[in-house]
Parts: sequence; structure tokens; C-alpha cells
Amino acid sequence: MRKISNISAWLLSIAAMLGICFAVNSCKPEGLIDESEFSLYYPGISDIGPSTTINVTPTWHGAQPNGFEIYNVTHEGKVFTEGVESFLIDPATGVVTLSNTEGLPIGKYLLSISCNSNGKKYRFADAIRVNMMKPIPDGIKVEPPVLEVKLADIIENKNLPTAQIITEGTHISIKSYLLAGIRRDGKSINNGKDCFKISKDGRFSIIGGNKDFIPGVYEIDFKLTTLIVGKNSEEGIFEKALTVNVTSEPLSITYEPAHGKVEAGFAYTSPAPSFIGSFKGLKYAIKEVTPACPELSIDEATGVLSFKKGNTLNIGDSYTVSLTVTNDFGSKDFDKAYSFEVVKFIKPIEKLVYENVDNIIQTCSFTNEVKEVTGDDIVYSFKNLPEGLNALEIDPATGKVTAPKHNDFPIGKHTITVLAKNSKNELETSFTVNILKNPYMFHMVSWGNNLGLEPVSRYASQHRIEKNQELTLPIKESDIPKGQPVKFEMDPVYVKDKASVSMNEEGTITVKFDGGRNVNAVIVTITVGEGEAAVVRKVPVFFNNIFIVKGADHYVEYRPFALCINPLKGGKGAPALVYDKDRKEIGTANLSIDFRRAFNYFNINGPQSHKDGQPKDKGFLWEVWAQYFNSDAPNTGARAPMSYNDNKANLSKAAAYLSIEDGTLIVNPNKFIDRNGIPANGLFAAQATFVMTGKTDPGKGAQVFPIMVWFDTKFE
Repeated sequence: MRKISNISAWLLSIAAMLGICFAVNSCKPEGLIDESEFSLYYPGISDIGPSTTINVTPTWHGAQPNGFEIYNVTHEGKVFTEGVESFLIDPATGVVTLSNTEGLPIGKYLLSISCNSNGKKYRFADAIRVNMMKPIPDGIKVEPPVLEVKLADIIENKNLPTAQIITEGTHISIKSYLLAGIRRDGKSINNGKDCFKISKDGRFSIIGGNKDFIPGVYEIDFKLTTLIVGKNSEEGIFEKALTVNVTSEPLSITYEPAHGKVEAGFAYTSPAPSFIGSFKGLKYAIKEVTPACPELSIDEATGVLSFKKGNTLNIGDSYTVSLTVTNDFGSKDFDKAYSFEVVKFIKPIEKLVYENVDNIIQTCSFTNEVKEVTGDDIVYSFKNLPEGLNALEIDPATGKVTAPKHNDFPIGKHTITVLAKNSKNELETSFTVNILKNPYMFHMVSWGNNLGLEPVSRYASQHRIEKNQELTLPIKESDIPKGQPVKFEMDPVYVKDKASVSMNEEGTITVKFDGGRNVNAVIVTITVGEGEAAVVRKVPVFFNNIFIVKGADHYVEYRPFALCINPLKGGKGAPALVYDKDRKEIGTANLSIDFRRAFNYFNINGPQSHKDGQPKDKGFLWEVWAQYFNSDAPNTGARAPMSYNDNKANLSKAAAYLSIEDGTLIVNPNKFIDRNGIPANGLFAAQATFVMTGKTDPGKGAQVFPIMVWFDTKFE
């Protein structure tokens, strides 16, 4: 067990935790893990203009999905039907296309998406958020409107051009500048804010030193807050404001596969290569064939190599092809890019046999190789995989079928059809896979709460403890199969203030506090079964002690004190509970509470870039602060992004705050996201201060850590 020495020692890498309920509208907030389940993610599209046309491509965790549908669209909270044809989805890929948007009303649109994966239908309410904004007023432009820069200069961070957003005349001014939509070669991208930035005075620049920068033509939209003389300020979109052409000579080409067989006298066509570099002026040419082979030709536009029927190639000869690829920015030779051999005869496929796969426990991996085959130069693929088996993979060269661990295939017998093809013919065959129920499967473990929160399934496990009290907490609810081996392990990821937490072999937790003011958390790992079929879940359990802090005569508490919030939707908790020293509730009429310092984030299942720590640590919270201040050098010591008092003139600007009325925690939507639009999936905690002298800034009042926020997009 790891020793926890301070607040920065939070959370082990628990990447499997908490990510799976995203797909279900009524997910339990316990955060139980099933690595085989499914999550779907779309890039955050928040602000677009009325002539935008973009494609939005999803990513997912779990088996490959299909059967995508948009099952609901709302506009400003109401079902939207007229003009819904502007939102289209490809049922096979899930790519959402926004087009013909000129006639759409201004406002916020929410698109709900459904799809199938592993035999289950998942519904993702409000999966895509679109804020259709007004265009900016006339009189704003970018100088220059087009930047051209070499990829090599970006990588070396030298000679990088900039552009400036300016206004013409004196009737209009700009109060704030933000990057909005970014498209590369016409496709919306999700990592553009790692490539570009804009300063608080409207200077656009390219972020140098990025070795992963991809060449292409980038089209940039800006979100501007403008102030016109005699009118209130308003936000608008400056569409297609700037074009950045990142140029490069050809960088790479890849044929897949990179070797072929040609039957003497017969026609032959290679696959087309993939290409990285600038496409402008792209041409392919044969540099050399070893040995010489004048009958080989190449399509200069596509790179496809071919022989015509009736070729006079010699049986047994092998050839290696080197290419020269050019574009408007350079030329590069690619030696030994493709090879082939000439054979007397490519045998048609006449026989293909697999054995059936019997009695595979659900979630376990397996392989199934071709038992018998006759035929040459065969390429294998699946044909119409049954629903729920999309995680199966097939080696196109050998026909070997592989199922990954944690596959969650549907229980029962399934027929798998394999298609084998070569230049002569194709042949289908089938085999069956019989999936058995996993005897170790479970989905829920809860230690409940002692706060009277019902139903228990809607709340994280959380318990409040009196000073010097000891609580013994057996498991309250569970669907662990009876009679199966179970192992419990606990990591005290954040246990402060002289607290003592332990757990026995049955999963019963014992907690004792003898002072302090923090919400504390442990992570319990539950393993049911043994070997590959074992099922693992990781569950957080929270504790909060009852204690009057130094310098105060009152208790301030929350019920619940561990809040489950979707960072894309935002949300709020319950009002503060204020008691005097005799534990008499006195209400919040004189309470003033505000976040103050010690802001901490602890990544659970977000990307590795969402690093733990405080804003100053250049992790996830630094990104939240940077977006609040619209700066690459934010004041990381400031409370402003989380403060009511610093944002009372515009509370929608804050990421979160404690309300002046009754101390309720408010989390604004789309604030706990990184600059690529990827939302938080972790825990947030902060110190607050409070006074009981009326609605004033509590400043250096009594210090408490009364709330922990558990962020995950699975929460409603």
C-alpha cells in the first residue's frame, strides 16, 4: 500500500474506473467498472456561425459501434423539428454532418445519439452541443487573412508568422477573443487548440515545437465579444476568418500490404498508398524497378501500380519498386516502397475450413485459425459480423480470428462468416462461437450513505462522522454472485486530518476521525473470480467529519457532500446546512461562503494530458484557468475561476461557484473541459472560507473543505 503524505499524492492510475456508464441514461453513480462496456465521445462543438458546414467524427471506448441515429434534437430546451435536416448522421460511421445551417435559428442545440455495440443499444442524451451564434458585425477583419508556413519551421519553432484581428473605424471595439471552429482540409478537428492560440489583444499565432503537427489547409473561426457604440456587448462568430496553409514536401507513403503476387500474363492492380504531406500538386512516379520492368505502370494521381493482361513477365522473378513523389513544395524518393513476385499460377480458392469455437466464457479472449485452405495469395475479411461481435479481428494475410479480453460478447451461439479473396475468385465459409455466461459477472457494489439520501443508487457511497466516532460500514448493496471468490483492496487516495480508514477481507470499511475539516476519499478495487474471466470494478467511497473549524462558532455542511456532475451539462448541489455550536440549525440568512484556494483536480478516466494537481502544476486545472483568463499565462494563484464574488457581474463566466443566497454549489456547463473540448473525468476539491456576518466577501474567514465534485459525462 502506498503511503499518502500530502494532497498532491492523489489517485493511482485507475484508467478503467468510472468511464462506462456514459452510455446509459439512468447510470448508477457508483462508478462501477466494466472494461467491456461502451462509451462514445464527440469533439466539443460549442460555437458555430450560420453558414458553417462541418463533419464531426466520434471516437469510442469498447467494441466498434454501428447503427448510429440522431434520436432527438432540441433548441433552447425545446424539441426541434423544423430544419432538423441540417443535422445528418452516417449510420455506419457515426459522423455527424452540419450543413445548410443558414436558416437555423440562433441559440443552443443539443443532439442525442444512439448506436449499437456488442448487441446492446446505447443512447447518449445531448452527445453533441452546438451554439448557433450571430455573425460578428461588419467592420472586423484579420490582417493578413492567409498565412502560409512551412511544417519544418513549425517543428523548429522559427520564422512563424502571426495575424491580427482589427476593427475599422471607431464605432466598434472587441472585448474578448477566443478560438472557435478549426478545420483541416475541410474536416473539423479536435486538437486544433494545441496548434494555435490567440492572445487577449487579438494576436493569432502558431504554437511552435510541435513534432506531431500535420500539414494541411487549416480554416479558423473566432468567437468575439464586441461592443458597438450605444449598444450592449454581444458575442458573435467570425467565420472562416483566417486560413493557415501548413505546407510540406511529401513525408511518407505506405502501401498495405506492401507485397503482391502477379500471375504471368494476367492483369494486376496494387492497393493505393496512404500519403502524408501537402496534396497540392501531388504526383506519383516510378523511380526505379529492380530488376528493370518496363511493363509496370503507375497512376500518377493515385499511386496505384498495375500490369495489363497479357504481360510477358518471367515466372519466378521478384521486383522491388522505388517511387518519386512530388508536390508543389518538394520531392522525395521512397525506396523499396512496394514489391511483388511473378508466379506461374495463382490457385483459385477451393476450400476454406474453420473449426467451431465452443464454450468460451463471456469477456475471455480466444483465437481461431484456419484449419484447412487451398488457394494462393488470399486476403481474408469478415462478412456481415453479427451484432455485438464487432470487437472480433481477423488477420487479412492468415485468416486468424482473434477476440480481445473483456469483449462482452452476447451470450449464446453466433455464426461468423469469413470471406476469402484472391485475383481468381472468392469463397465464403462460416463457423460458430458459443459464448457462455461469466459466472463472475457483477455490476454494483455500494456502501450506501448515512445522510438519508434515497435512492442509494443515485448517490456515491458517502458517510458523515462525528468527532471521535468510529463507523463500521459493511457492503450495503451488491450483485456479486454468491459462492465466488472475491478480493477487496483499498487505496486511501485522499485521507487527511488524522483520519483512520481500514478494510477487512469481506470489504467492510472501518473509519475513525479525531479532527479535521475535509471530504476524504478511498478507492476500493473489487475482483470477483480468478484468471482471465475475473471481473474487476473500482468504486470510490467518500467520508466527511462533523467538526467546528478553528476561528468559527458554526458548522457548515452539505448533503450530499460528494456531488456527481456531468461537466458538459453542469449542475448544482444542495444548499448549505448551517448549525450553531449546539448543533441547532440556524439557516443561511447570514452565511457568506466562497471558494478561496487549494484547488485540486485528480484524474480518473480522462486522457493522460489531464494531469493531477493545482492550476500552477500545468495540468488539467491549468487549462480551466487558461480558458477563464483567455491567456497562456493565467494567474494560477487566483480564485476567480471558482469565485462568486469575482464573477457576480457575470456568473456564467465562472467555472463553478458557491451561491450568495444559500451556499449552493453551481457548476456551469462546458467549463471543466480542456482546450480540445475533452471533458473532465475525475475529482475536484477546493478550500472555501465562510463568515456568518451577512452577504459579504468572506475573504479570510473560517476555512473548510466541505464538498468534493465527481465529474463524469455519464451523469444526467
